[in-house]
Amino acid sequence: MTWQQRPFPDANLLLLHGRQPALVDSGFVGHAEDTAAWARAHAGDVGLVVNTHWHSDHVGGNALLQAGGAGIAAGAPEADAVARRDPGCCAAEYLDQPVSPYTHRHGARRRSGPPPR
Repeated sequence: MTWQQRPFPDANLLLLHGRQPALVDSGFVGHAEDTAAWARAHAGDVGLVVNTHWHSDHVGGNALLQAGGAGIAAGAPEADAVARRDPGCCAAEYLDQPVSPYTHRHGARRRSGPPPR
């Protein structure tokens, strides 16, 4: 794995190497190109972005990385909030760091009853 410490208030980056490199958090949108270039330089194409939570300093590079082929993964409560475009998600206004639209994987969910068909 490779770590990059970013200056506050931007999120730090953790890159997990392997057959499908994964990036934990993607930083601000203003740093998206730099984040993608850093990840490519250290691991090639990013196959998955895993977000710890939905603040703009953690999801700002998601749209760019997804456009390059990365999947976006999240915990179910956060993913549901993003899917319904909850205004509390992404907390971008006070930092002037808008978050571009992207889609996500719901990941493992607890369900009652039989699995969907």
